[in-house]
Amino acid sequence: MRFFHLAGLSLQFMTALPIKKNFDIKKNDFAYMACFFPFTGLVVGSIVSGVYSIIYFANQPIVAAVAAIAAECLITGGLHIDGAADFCDAFGAGKSK
Repeated sequence: MRFFHLAGLSLQFMTALPIKKNFDIKKNDFAYMACFFPFTGLVVGSIVSGVYSIIYFANQPIVAAVAAIAAECLITGGLHIDGAADFCDAFGAGKSK
């Protein structure tokens, strides 16, 4: 039962998926919840790859790629896209004008 509690808490924390469950959160739950981040990545990756696969066989690959990125943005609220943009911004910040 604790597995589902921490997995659900991880999904609520890392995604924008509508999980309508109020969890009884204890002090150490956030530390143990980090162990379920790979599970959350598997769920998000499965959904995104499913979107890509379905659209890839129906349309061109570029349409499937754009749809997959849009699906990832909807599921995570753009969390990873924002991180990639911050990385690119910092990578180019050390150059002179």
